[in-house]
Amino acid sequence: MVLFTAEIIIACYVKRGYFGSFFFWLDVLATLSMFFDIGWLMDAINSLFSTGNGKKANNATSVAKTSRAA
Repeated sequence: MVLFTAEIIIACYVKRGYFGSFFFWLDVLATLSMFFDIGWLMDAINSLFSTGNGKKANNATSVAKTSRAA
């Protein structure tokens, strides 16, 4: 993710008209979507949305896996 972020920053500096263009936003969206592939991060997000009785209110990890399979 660090390398992809560095690539976006360098492309903004080198390519004229890249910042704010369609491909800029496409690259940003693709880089941000990698957060859903980090298991420990998704577990931390799931723990934030857990209810008081121990049940999960939203199982984002399962949703992410299902969407990737589709």
